[in-house]
Amino acid sequence: MQSLLQLAYLSAVSAQWTAFDTSAILQVSRRNNAQRAITGLLLYGKRQYLQVLEGEPKSVTALFEVIRTDARHTGVTEIFRRPIEQRDFADWSMAFQELSRVGPEVQGYNEFLREHFDIGSIDAAATRSLLQLFRKRA
Repeated sequence: MQSLLQLAYLSAVSAQWTAFDTSAILQVSRRNNAQRAITGLLLYGKRQYLQVLEGEPKSVTALFEVIRTDARHTGVTEIFRRPIEQRDFADWSMAFQELSRVGPEVQGYNEFLREHFDIGSIDAAATRSLLQLFRKRA
């Protein structure tokens, strides 16, 4: 089986951001990701995006470079990049969750926040744990 790449990053939204921008980003991302065989999850909270992308290494790396230069993002910070044998988010061209709307149905999320407090301060292992909470919800 050919290795895939999983990459997670954190970014803040630019000052010009609107709720419409997230909707537009999701619509275009879902279409483009399906064409590129990229899957993943986008979390949004406190004017920050936490996203994981999965797919062929060239495709994921190229997309991440586009994101790095996108004026809608600031402070794009790679959290981890790792080879994987199978996708964690295989069924989602781009799943989305606004964190302010997360309720008790995502078991472990409130406990995670108590331990890590702020998405902006989580490390690679904590990021993978957070992503897995939302994977289980699918």
